[in-house]
Amino acid sequence: MEFLDKTDSRNSGALLEFWISASNLRQQCTTLDVDLSFLRDDVFAIYDKFVSESATSPLGFSESIR
Repeated sequence: MEFLDKTDSRNSGALLEFWISASNLRQQCTTLDVDLSFLRDDVFAIYDKFVSESATSPLGFSESIR
């Protein structure tokens, strides 16, 4: 991810990190004995970091997606 951040101005490192985070969340959702409050925290963390208007690593989602 560091390599992508240094060599690509389109924020590919953040996109890769988003993909990994979302994939991990999806995998956790398939677990039968998962703590829903834990999942909610992960969802909000992903949203705050990549999707929200004040995201720390914004990926350029449109208002309709937010």
